[in-house]
Amino acid sequence: MNNSPIFIGAPRIGSAITGAASSRDGDVGTYYPIFTPGPNGSRIERVTAITAGTMSGQSSAMAIRLYIQNVDDLDYYLYREGLLAQVTPGTGTIGANLTFNFNGGLCLGTQSILVAGQSTYADADDRVSFVVEAGDF
Repeated sequence: MNNSPIFIGAPRIGSAITGAASSRDGDVGTYYPIFTPGPNGSRIERVTAITAGTMSGQSSAMAIRLYIQNVDDLDYYLYREGLLAQVTPGTGTIGANLTFNFNGGLCLGTQSILVAGQSTYADADDRVSFVVEAGDF
């Protein structure tokens, strides 16, 4: 056991905006690195995904997936997934959003990164913005 508690030393935000679809198994499609740990590792508290398309059309219903990629083997390992509803955002309607909370934090060492993917991308109305709330050790 550690005799000295370890606390987050520097808060950080990671982000990306998607623009293509990916498969569930991590083999086909486009995947987006949304967070790279600091030099001593990092702790992720939550990841929020929100539709970022235009306000002119309806977004597709889609699965949002988070993967952990080990930089040694470059494979994507499915970690969490959830659903974004089909919505037409507007001045009085918010876009679909989804938050993944990591109770106790998701700790990543320097050999892993957090990657996002989505099941559907029909057009610009299916862009998704990811925001990662985290901190470095």
